[in-house]
Amino acid sequence: MILGQDIWALDSGSIPWRCKGFSHIATKNRHENWRQVHTPPGVTFNMIDATSTCVWGVDFEYHVHLFVKECDLPIRFQDYEFEWERWNLVGGWKHVAREDGVPKRKLSQHWASDSVWRVDRNIEGVPTDKDGWQYATNFTSAFSFQNTGTSYVRRKRLAKY
Repeated sequence: MILGQDIWALDSGSIPWRCKGFSHIATKNRHENWRQVHTPPGVTFNMIDATSTCVWGVDFEYHVHLFVKECDLPIRFQDYEFEWERWNLVGGWKHVAREDGVPKRKLSQHWASDSVWRVDRNIEGVPTDKDGWQYATNFTSAFSFQNTGTSYVRRKRLAKY
């Protein structure tokens, strides 16, 4: 650890602690330099790690928590939404609401988008057609950029920062 950096640790009860500056460790009363870190109610950490600019931790429900020291460096997060459609013999492609049990992310009230929604042309390593769609037999099948005779569903992913 470099002189002047903070040290972060978890105690046996999964509570995070912080020691201000490496130089304090060498003092006689080194236990007085450690301070318990305030965490949200009910959150207990499985692990934490730190760099000179941020601290991150993973709780026992596998949620990632990030604390960034105030700086001029922006943090960018990519958000995305899917559009789902099913082929109908009478009217062609029709929008469907797909409930797959995955809860929507709750973004921080401090998060603000710096772009507009755009079509993502590569979803999970699979390219899309010219309009941004991927096709499959059903919603649980592997998706492809090709619309074949057995393509009954399609998806498009929109992304923004």
